[in-house]
Amino acid sequence: MGAKDDPASEIAEFVKSYEEVLASLCRDANEIFIECFSRTGRNNPDDYFITIGEHMKVLMSFADVKVNISKLRQAKTSLVVDFCSLMHGKDVCQKKLTKFETKVDQFINKIHYYQSRQIGKVENIYDNIKECRHGEQENNTRNALSFQNEVLCFIDWLFMAELKRMDLREIEDGSQRRDGGYEVVEGFDTEGRCGFQFHNIFIECKNYKKPSYHDLMQLFSYTLHCVESKVFSVPLSILISRENPVDDSATAKFRRLIFNRRIDREERLVLFLDDKDLGEMLKLKKNGGDPAHHLKDKVKAFGRRTMKE
Repeated sequence: MGAKDDPASEIAEFVKSYEEVLASLCRDANEIFIECFSRTGRNNPDDYFITIGEHMKVLMSFADVKVNISKLRQAKTSLVVDFCSLMHGKDVCQKKLTKFETKVDQFINKIHYYQSRQIGKVENIYDNIKECRHGEQENNTRNALSFQNEVLCFIDWLFMAELKRMDLREIEDGSQRRDGGYEVVEGFDTEGRCGFQFHNIFIECKNYKKPSYHDLMQLFSYTLHCVESKVFSVPLSILISRENPVDDSATAKFRRLIFNRRIDREERLVLFLDDKDLGEMLKLKKNGGDPAHHLKDKVKAFGRRTMKE
């Protein structure tokens, strides 16, 4: 089965379930801790729980899970140590305290469960991308559309709750049909995580190797109207193909020219990704990292080459 043209409903249901389950566990952990804290005779238990709550909130974002879970565990340990010092060695609520620790561990286990489901979905879509036929004339249009649908679905699931698919009909004029566009959801630090600040993404999919200068200019032309558009700010543009253009190709040279010659003081950056890059992003996700960091590496590598030239 191929990816759906619009997986928004399935993703929305998944994210809603994830957020509701984790929010419930977070509330439970807080309530149990407040019960423990009331035994100390002190005020403001929330002041002690706030670090735990912040770490739990960060983990709602689906990104850098391995690092953020480690921080949550450290915060839990520190909180328990601090609480025990308040009790001066009294063991009057050890069972409650153990229940609190268990609730935080349940929160972490649920994250692993949902992560596993998300990764399984992305892996299946990535397999579809690799299996999609390319570089052949027979059924070329159908294969290209299949590749496009699978790639966009891959992005949908990989960055769920962080990128939102946009309705592009308002900016389509018949001759220029964009493959995909995304709006950055509030809270996604694009500059910190991707190395380039943007509020929207244009994605153009090419089901063949080494896209040409004409493919690049097609994607670049989509950005020219952005200042006048109510739909897009000047976006990050991504050209996704079966094999990236080589560094000394006309496509790569014009990409540097586009970036270096700003329009209305706006930088127009085009990143090249191929199916191997998508695999690297999936690998980061499977290892508990942030797939956006692969984009950051691409931005850094492009910046070094640009400076040298």
